[in-house]
Amino acid sequence: MIRTFAIATAVLGLLTANAAAQNALSFWQGAALIDSASNACKNGGLVAAGNVFNSSYRARLNNGEPNSGITFVSGYSMLSHFNAGGGASDQMHGNGNYAARLLTGAVTSIPNPNNASLINGTYKFKIKPNPVAADTDNITIEGTITNWRGVANCTVKFRAAYRANPLNVIP
Repeated sequence: MIRTFAIATAVLGLLTANAAAQNALSFWQGAALIDSASNACKNGGLVAAGNVFNSSYRARLNNGEPNSGITFVSGYSMLSHFNAGGGASDQMHGNGNYAARLLTGAVTSIPNPNNASLINGTYKFKIKPNPVAADTDNITIEGTITNWRGVANCTVKFRAAYRANPLNVIP
């Protein structure tokens, strides 16, 4: 029993130290409230004002890391948007272009993962604090995303609040 506890403690320490050293797994967890969704969203956007999504935000902290991104999860799908360049910052504060993947409840992705094309659109985010640092505890985002779920002209406005993952590792 003591040996198991010691091994678990050592592994947890290595994971935490490794993640903190690399900052490659820094992300924040929270929820997003949809303030409004344009009329075009009724054609497959599956989103409406008042919807709440579990959400996570991934800030790019160092040049060697993957792009920043934001994910919205509902009971039947997960929609992940990643900075596709052209933004005001690497952390998605300001205006920019995104590329997204949609995973549905049937555990399939739209578009097909073998297809090189992604859902594309634009974002406009006001992120506080700006810039985000590895030791940032709380983040808020007010934003707009176009082409939600790949639906042309489906524009969603949202507010989100995030708290740092205490272990700074992907659960």
